[in-house]
Amino acid sequence: KNESNYGSGTVAPEYVENDIAYMQRSGKKLRSMAYGGVADDTMLSPDVSLLSEHLLAQGVKALAYVPEPEPVMWALMNDGTLRSVCIDKINQVYSWAQHDTDGDVRGICAVNTDGVDYVVLAVYRNFGSGISTGVMLERMEYGLYQDSVVETNMDTLRTTFNVLPYKDGEIVQVLAQPEINGGYV
Repeated sequence: KNESNYGSGTVAPEYVENDIAYMQRSGKKLRSMAYGGVADDTMLSPDVSLLSEHLLAQGVKALAYVPEPEPVMWALMNDGTLRSVCIDKINQVYSWAQHDTDGDVRGICAVNTDGVDYVVLAVYRNFGSGISTGVMLERMEYGLYQDSVVETNMDTLRTTFNVLPYKDGEIVQVLAQPEINGGYV
């Protein structure tokens, strides 16, 4: 039995709680298929991107869903940029955001390690300054929303960090527990 007239695209669907989230045939609308109830025994498939269609105009290449600590669906766009939607199904709230990075995201997936959900990105970076370009695997961590985070421990105070060669000459933020100190090159 045909449960929907919308059709799905080539992007792999994701399970979101008891629903199936999928990209419509055009690759520009995210739908969430769910059982409509015993009374009419139908499947519902509302457009959860209805109020944010402009964010998906480039078309979606891949989806990745992380249920914890907050339910978020990540969308890799055809142009290598990222979008996310925070999902609150009970209150029917879908909050979309655009995420800018210094790289071209080539791949995305959700993984669970030791009970913690992460999004892992394959990001193509042009390192410049004579340093070769390449693809880096980068893990997005809840609560840490930075592009290319490097963690290091220091025994002595220093003002020069040579751990991000592709950021040479750019201004970076330094998180020195417990506060952020900014404006370092």
